[in-house]
Amino acid sequence: MKKILIGILGLTLLTQLSCIKQKGVTEDEIYTIINQIISDDSIRFGNLNNKFSDIRFSEACIKEIEKKDLSFILDQKKKNKGIFIKDKYLKEFWPRDKQYHLIRLDSTSNNCISIPLISADRNKILIEILTAGQGATYIYVRINNKWLRKSSFDSWII
Repeated sequence: MKKILIGILGLTLLTQLSCIKQKGVTEDEIYTIINQIISDDSIRFGNLNNKFSDIRFSEACIKEIEKKDLSFILDQKKKNKGIFIKDKYLKEFWPRDKQYHLIRLDSTSNNCISIPLISADRNKILIEILTAGQGATYIYVRINNKWLRKSSFDSWII
């Protein structure tokens, strides 16, 4: 009887722990975050090459990621391999007419943005951005519902 009670208690505990497990990142979350970063950091693309997907990050960048988020982020990196930005999802603000416009995808453009890698609490991301021939891997943090660039790594010029 004691073994049965311990077994039931163990199964109950496992069931409750599995319900606490963090949900995966949805496509809607990804594009909402990208659009918020484009807006909050005043990034201008005009057009965008969507053949850019995999974030490369160095040891210095990994040190900035909290241990509790590292496996969640690495899991996304694995799942996102080969996934590219989709048409009709990204917008940028044009101050001239004070409206948001779709960013046109163009395979010859030197402007690129990666699919972001998002922390489990959805308040920190890693993303690669390339504009006007220069780029880097960036960490953004969400503060008061705005994305602020915290740090940059692995800068390059093409």
